[in-house]
Amino acid sequence: MTKTDIFYRTVALRNFKSQIGYAVSNFNTIIVGLSAVKAGTANKPDDLAVGWSGNKPEYLAMEARHFATKALLVYAVDSLDKYTETIALFPSPISDQLLRDLLLGVPQPTASASTFLPADELAELTTAISNGAPNQILASISKIHSEHGEKRRPAHIRTRLNSLAASFRGSPDYYLAAVRLLVSWRNRHVHQSDEVISETDRSALLQYSGIFQTDHSGTDISLTLQHYEDRKKGPTIKDVSTLVSVLQRVIGGIDERIVETLDLTAYAQSALRQTFKDTANARQRFDSLWGSDRDTRQRKLTVYLRNFGFQPAIPGSKKPGRQLPQQFFDELFNLDKSDAAAYVGLKLDHVD
Repeated sequence: MTKTDIFYRTVALRNFKSQIGYAVSNFNTIIVGLSAVKAGTANKPDDLAVGWSGNKPEYLAMEARHFATKALLVYAVDSLDKYTETIALFPSPISDQLLRDLLLGVPQPTASASTFLPADELAELTTAISNGAPNQILASISKIHSEHGEKRRPAHIRTRLNSLAASFRGSPDYYLAAVRLLVSWRNRHVHQSDEVISETDRSALLQYSGIFQTDHSGTDISLTLQHYEDRKKGPTIKDVSTLVSVLQRVIGGIDERIVETLDLTAYAQSALRQTFKDTANARQRFDSLWGSDRDTRQRKLTVYLRNFGFQPAIPGSKKPGRQLPQQFFDELFNLDKSDAAAYVGLKLDHVD
């Protein structure tokens, strides 16, 4: 019998780690390359079809370092944004539909649905109704809804992060504060916004400054906050490297809690439904699957499920993961063909 796979991490975390790893690796290469620019030993490559004299090498290297640092800042927050979206896509390991909607950008209320209607607008609507004028009635209702109706918009990335962290608590408050600092710094750079982090977050960072000093290569978080407050200088390499490292820990902690609380059987069923959904050869694929012996069926289904985060056991892994029970396959294979097809989301017009 084929041994069942383990679910260590979500597809969203796998993609997040790949994106962050790509960004950090290239950032490090750029910084190393700029040391040659600063030393005056860098030469313009032949395929760079623009002028580059290399004059003032120290200034050029400093400016390029600032650019690369801000680019990493933007890329890291974009990766966070993508994680919060991907984790909610079907088949999602999150069962809370309201949370999934928020993460997917479904517009959320931003103002109270209850409000007092001004007397003049109420009188205008009453007159329109009395006159029996449909166009006037619609215009009056539209005006009232526009000015006083409930306002909705997609949740800000901070709201999505906070909601995820509240539902799947895996990191301390001071780490969440550091990620909100990262997001705010990115928004200042990209949108030239005037936003500032909350006093609560600032206090939490300072209160646990010793953790950053000990666990993040001697980072002085108070100095990082000074750089944040000085809009002219921007973040240093040390600032961004520390905040990106914290971001990875926070997302890793959230993902670990998601895996721990996941209904693995329900998730596996959703994954199989997605596999057989809207594919031209879905019936042919299912017929081929069901025409095989049980061991072959299980091997094929195991391959399908690996597209959704399941994988073979990793020897010596520090993460225990969650093993898909053999019972999942046994109960599926004990169904007749029509019921098994329905289980994976197919409706058979006829059964061979």
